[in-house]
Formats: sequence, C-alpha cells, structure tokens
Amino acid sequence: MKEVNLKVSSEKFLFGVLAFFSIISYIVLIVSMVGLVYLILIALTILITNGIFIGNIKGNAVKLSPQQLGDIYNEYEQVARQMGFDEVPDIYLIQGGGLLNAFATRFIGRNFVIIYADVLELAYQQGMDEVKFILAHELGHLRANHLKYRWLIQLGFMIPLLGQAYLRACEYTADRYGAYYSPKGAVRGLILLAAGKKLYNNIDIEQILKQAREDKGFWVNFSELFSSHPHLVKRIEAVTEFVRYISPAQENSEVFSVESV
Repeated sequence: MKEVNLKVSSEKFLFGVLAFFSIISYIVLIVSMVGLVYLILIALTILITNGIFIGNIKGNAVKLSPQQLGDIYNEYEQVARQMGFDEVPDIYLIQGGGLLNAFATRFIGRNFVIIYADVLELAYQQGMDEVKFILAHELGHLRANHLKYRWLIQLGFMIPLLGQAYLRACEYTADRYGAYYSPKGAVRGLILLAAGKKLYNNIDIEQILKQAREDKGFWVNFSELFSSHPHLVKRIEAVTEFVRYISPAQENSEVFSVESV
C-alpha cells in the first residue's frame, strides 16, 4: 500500500512554532486580570462577528442539497464521504459578482463551505473536474483541521510574516487534497482562478510552468511574504508535480492511504 502524505511538512512545523508563541501569550494574558478581560472581549467580538457572517450566508445564499442542484451536491457529498467526514459540511451558493472563488469556514463546531455562483456555472458548461478540485480543496482545509485549531495559534499571528507563512503552507496542503480527489481537474482548476472561466482553456500549461521557473526575482518572492496565499504560478507548479507523482499509482489501481489529520 502506497501512502500519500497530503499535509506538507512546513505546515506542521509552522503550526508548532505558532502554537508555542500563542500558548505563552495566552498564559501571560490569563495571569493578568487586565489581559484576561481583553482576551474575553476579543473572543466575544470574534464570536459575534462570525455569527453575523454565518447568519448573512444562511439568509442570502442558496443551500445545496440532493433536492437543490442535486448533481453538484452529490459530487460534493461523495468527496466529503471519501475524505472521512461523518457529517457532510453544509455548502452554500452565493453570487460573487463574477469572482471565481470558494472558501471554508467554521462556527461553533460546525463546518461550512461557500462557493461562488460563477464556479458552479462552469461545472454546467465545461464539466465537473475543475469544480470538484475546488470543492475538494475547501473540504481539505476542514479535513486538515486548518480552522478547528485556529484559536490555539491565533495569538502567534502577531509575529510578523509567520502567520502568513503558515497560511500559505495550508494552501499547499489543501491543493494536495484537491489534486488527490480530482487529479484531472487540479491544474486546470488553478488556471481557472488565474485566467478566468472564458480564457482558462486557452492557457498553455507548459508556458505557465516555464513562467513559474523563470519569474523568481527578489520582488516576486518578497511580495509573497505578505500574502496568505502562495502565488498562483507556484501553486500550479506544485500541484503539477504532485499529480505527476500520484497519477502512475492511480493508473495502476494501487490503493492509497490518506494521512489521518
């Protein structure tokens, strides 16, 4: 049995560093009465803000189900079950004004996936592979516990650039989840985000990979330090290598074991 590690090693290391500094900060705040008050106020602010956000989603978005856009939901549910979710996270469709995006969130122990309408429009126009990759990417964030333990490392984000580095590592992990469950849609799914739904089929993948190898100047690398997401051309390069790694085994019908996270 060939094992596939879907969580990138840098994510685990950075989580440990953030947790270390965050726990120390929590202890300092707890032993100080003033700090404890601030901590409680911050927690309440986050709770109320997230509650309002989820309330707006539920009140304005379309919840997918077997009876509502059932063909999309069935694909989504299948991926969630394959990942090992006992309870399939609720998925909502919102109008994004032309944006191609999706995201995962969590509120009081419940997981949610929100997908923009233009992404699902693509599924009906071109097929499900690219959309399945995007859905698996967001489910990957939840399966890898990127949101479940965010509270534990939250105060570590005060260290400049460290939080962004961790978030970028999480994106690489989620891309691996997406590629594992939709290898045919992985590269095109990322190109879709880079070029849009009208042009992405005309983008030359080899030229994108060449761009990723050649455009590595100081300002390109420096700008990425401040971003929560790796540059798309780097993500395309990384997911291409990952798909090439897993594809021969999949073609030979080998059984993969996904790391428990």
